[in-house]
Amino acid sequence: MTAVVPLWVPVATALAGMGGALGSQFLSHYFAARREKKAADKKLASERAYIGSQLMIILAGFRVQCHEFSRFPVKDDGILPRPKAPDFSRVKGDWTVLDGVLQLRIHRLAFLRTQHEARLDAVFEEYTDGHEYRETASDVYQKLVGECDGIIQELSTLCALPSPWSLDE
Repeated sequence: MTAVVPLWVPVATALAGMGGALGSQFLSHYFAARREKKAADKKLASERAYIGSQLMIILAGFRVQCHEFSRFPVKDDGILPRPKAPDFSRVKGDWTVLDGVLQLRIHRLAFLRTQHEARLDAVFEEYTDGHEYRETASDVYQKLVGECDGIIQELSTLCALPSPWSLDE
């Protein structure tokens, strides 16, 4: 006895097999892509934390120097030395993990400091009394303190790091 197999049975079987193969390939690709994305996100977060922590420490040190100078630019024995621009060449890591605008703000600090130095030099040459110099120094270095605070806050948010001062608590 031979049974007649309708024509649609092998076609349906072939389509089901093809659908299963394509479905398994899709799922395999989906899970591999998801796993790779998680690994890439983890690496990016790790690299951001690495470079962000270095930058935050350097910026916090510069901020403290600027704050102290803005409070006491002149002592009894004369004008104190001005804070030097932070040296970001010591920062190791891939800077490209940071936003371009943030990188610009970081590197712009040296430029702002140079502008403020020129302003202080002009005030120093123009006025003989220390009061005007003290006020100008306080003003320009408080601006640098504010810029450092903004950059540190942005780094803290982007790199998922706590504020450098919260570690003291």
